[in-house]
Amino acid sequence: MACLDAATVRALVRQLPDYEVAGGSPFAGAEAGLRRTAKLLDLLGRPDIRYLVAQVAGTNGKGSTAAMIASILEAAGARTGLYTSPHLARWEERIRISGEVVDDDMLARAGALVLDAALQLSPDDGELTRFEFWTALACVSFGLSSCRAAVLEVGLGGRYDATTAARVDLAVITRIGLDHTAILGASIPAIAREKAAIIRERMPTVSAPQVHAARDVIVATAGEAAAPLLLGGRDFNWRRTPEGLDVMVLEQTYAGLRLPLRGAYQEENAATAVTAALALGTLGIKLNPEMVSAGIAATRWPGRFEVIDHIVLDGAHNPDGARALAAALRGEFPGERFSFVLGTMRDKDLTGMLQELVSLAVKVIAVRSASPRARPAEDVASSARQLGLAAVVAESVSAALSRRSDTDRTVVCGSLAVVAEARAALGLSD
Repeated sequence: MACLDAATVRALVRQLPDYEVAGGSPFAGAEAGLRRTAKLLDLLGRPDIRYLVAQVAGTNGKGSTAAMIASILEAAGARTGLYTSPHLARWEERIRISGEVVDDDMLARAGALVLDAALQLSPDDGELTRFEFWTALACVSFGLSSCRAAVLEVGLGGRYDATTAARVDLAVITRIGLDHTAILGASIPAIAREKAAIIRERMPTVSAPQVHAARDVIVATAGEAAAPLLLGGRDFNWRRTPEGLDVMVLEQTYAGLRLPLRGAYQEENAATAVTAALALGTLGIKLNPEMVSAGIAATRWPGRFEVIDHIVLDGAHNPDGARALAAALRGEFPGERFSFVLGTMRDKDLTGMLQELVSLAVKVIAVRSASPRARPAEDVASSARQLGLAAVVAESVSAALSRRSDTDRTVVCGSLAVVAEARAALGLSD
């Protein structure tokens, strides 16, 4: 086995193709990436069979939901790994063990094992991508750390995603909407089919409430797979009370949950997470209401309706996300209007996002993040003006924040890349 340090692992990984930066489809070879990741895990001795695995797909809310599931399992005494994407500041954030970002020692140990396995791949397998390498590294890290459970967030879609190569015990699907339409399909049913493909035969499945077109696909897919399905709005619900959030799963109520993640949309994510943790718990992790309550209360997930003084940071990056952000802003700050620091990726529905935010906006400060996929700030400003909004261009996210008023509340949104640059400018860390 190669002897590597963490810096060498990082350098090697940076040489691999990264579709998150370059754009385009990581699924150009259809199942090639999925098969490649599965072969890599086979060569590694299938580390993913050593712990229970929940896989989380969806359009919006999957990262927050995954984080809450992991936190609940940790509160139940089950050492849990969490794999999410994208990251805010650095790749290591994607892998967390018991809530802590993977350290250099584990990165080096797991990275050396994955590199040895990767060198055994055939040229016919095609070129390993950065996301595939990192997915395998996460699975190995969780095994080496003696995790009892792991939560894997799907990177894109579900059917061909690298996380689908893992042996999974529970499928979780958060709210589905229109996003990545050039890759996943231009309609809700088409996108739902790609995400519902994570449902395996007889596998317990949890789905957030869905629009009819998505719900029908999920229900049908679960039925064909004989997979027990817990569906939001049918099998579990939630309500806000003066004491906190009540989540009702079948005939059991988990009352007075203290949800630290702000925004009304996080209540749905929390209800989905509670239901998912309980479903995974039936496979061997004992859970009680106190553990559920402690897990929800301990969840931290930066960049999702994160409020810092008069600044709100939110990773909303599509029209559904913008709609949820707008509802959260109305709920948290009734009657207020906001300055939006807005920057998006080129492939996102900018007009659709602006239409959700226009009634709340005093002005738009258009920015472009450092991502090669980012849309020019001038295009963002132009689209805002077409909807009758006052809009200016700032040379950077930091410069945009320096223009904010001391009295008006500022909302930073449009992509996690923009949010990450705002957090850096504000001196915030992991």
